[in-house]
Amino acid sequence: SIAASMLNQRRRNQERVLHETQSFLNEHHNTHIIHDWERRTQQQIEQREVNAITQKLLQQDEEELHERKQELQSLYNGEMSKWKDTLQSSLEVTPEDRMERIRTRAYELKAKREQERKEFVKESYERHWRDNCDDLRAIDSK
Repeated sequence: SIAASMLNQRRRNQERVLHETQSFLNEHHNTHIIHDWERRTQQQIEQREVNAITQKLLQQDEEELHERKQELQSLYNGEMSKWKDTLQSSLEVTPEDRMERIRTRAYELKAKREQERKEFVKESYERHWRDNCDDLRAIDSK
């Protein structure tokens, strides 16, 4: 019965080793499951943070775009208002105002034409004087 006792002892040792191995494998499996869960949870947290930042940036872009649209609308409305005022004032011109503007413009054109004529006459006199001055022609030819 020593052999039976040794056989029982050996079987108990094998069962103990088998039990310890199974416990280790179960613990390792549980640790792996927990690690995998923590990794997925961390990925979800990071993805949510990325999504939150993305949403924040998109919201800022939308707000900036809205502000620019409002500024452009305001600028457009101001320009349109000025144009309508100008158009309205041009339609409300009396015949006397219109004649006065035409008369003023005619005087301005006449004065401009007279100034150009005087400059032409002055240039012609200077050219005539240079052409008829012997000393100046001699210097220019050298």
